Amino acid sequence: MRTRAKNRTYIQRVRGAVVVLVLVALGLTLGNAYYNKRDIDTALGPEGPAQLAFFQSAADRPDINAFYKKLSPAEKVAFARNIGRYSAPKLASLIVALLGDFDAEARAALTASLSQLARERAGDLAAQIGVGGSFQKVGVFTALRSLGSGGLKIAAEAMAKPETRANAKDFLVSTGKPALVWLLPMLGAADKDVRIAAIEALGRIGAAEAVPALLVFQKHAAPEENGPVILALAAIGDRRAEPLMMAIFGDKNAPISARQQAAFGLGRIASPTGAAALWGVHAKHDAALEQSVRDALIASGDAALKTGGPEDLFDIAKSVNTPLADQIVLHEYAKQPVEAARAMVGRRALAGKIVELATHLDVVSQGDIADALTEALSTTVEGKARLQQLAKDKNLEGFAKRRLALIRG
Repeated sequence: MRTRAKNRTYIQRVRGAVVVLVLVALGLTLGNAYYNKRDIDTALGPEGPAQLAFFQSAADRPDINAFYKKLSPAEKVAFARNIGRYSAPKLASLIVALLGDFDAEARAALTASLSQLARERAGDLAAQIGVGGSFQKVGVFTALRSLGSGGLKIAAEAMAKPETRANAKDFLVSTGKPALVWLLPMLGAADKDVRIAAIEALGRIGAAEAVPALLVFQKHAAPEENGPVILALAAIGDRRAEPLMMAIFGDKNAPISARQQAAFGLGRIASPTGAAALWGVHAKHDAALEQSVRDALIASGDAALKTGGPEDLFDIAKSVNTPLADQIVLHEYAKQPVEAARAMVGRRALAGKIVELATHLDVVSQGDIADALTEALSTTVEGKARLQQLAKDKNLEGFAKRRLALIRG
């Protein structure tokens, strides 16, 4: 009897505890719902001190992204626009945190508010330059760009800080030549990392205006700066850098990486003398440089095709898309038709000639050539129109219809 009484007492206590837990959970749920609705009403309501206080406190809330995500698309846009009513601390960090949302219209509204805020609180925007995330980066860059030269100044100053340097460099590069007035003086910065970042940015911009300053800098560059400045000059591809590229490329004692960069530069410059130097090393089949030299010859285009030996031209021409390269590919068709046909991919000017070649084939014994030629036709607008014609040809209709079916998916 006592045991049964104890069991009943225990069960009653458990039930009581469960009831208490349920009531607590219900209270929390109702409380959360109440506070959540209150916050939404405040955020979407009229302008005033309460709304500003909410936005400022929201910047420190760990659940703000989850809160924002639960809003409807229209509510997200209204929330974002309402932030733009104010100019106050913490708002920039709130906006940037919310820019990770996948709603494009909401991000546009947030970016507009950030741009508006930046006009009065540029320092708050500057503090966000190092932010991660592609959406956030786009929003911050848009706001910086809205400030014109002021945005460039902010980014240039951010180059001095390791935590913001990478994004600042990307912004300056995205701005292009207007950033040169800020980047060129950085070649004389006391911080080596700032100098290297500026060099890299100048190379990525491809600014020919920077070549004289980079050539002067290279003469006195520290070892760790030499590679970046050579690569920057190579990327710009200006004839004034050709003597330096030729000297490095021809120096057998120079590091392989430097010679590879110089080869890249000669390819970008695309002069007859540079192409001849590239062909000279190509003929030696230097394993360490072979791929770099081949890539550089391709980049040289017609300059390489006009200076190379007949036996090597097709290998380069098949990766070059110019009228001269087209003629070299056609000439090679008589020797190795399948390889030449494959090299006709993407050659718009050859569509008519490809049809002519295809109609002279014996598709029974030369089906591989027919397949390669019709594939080449499928890669250009002009060629696709010709495929429609070949679909009516009794010998080639099977090849043409197959390619057309593949195009349609």
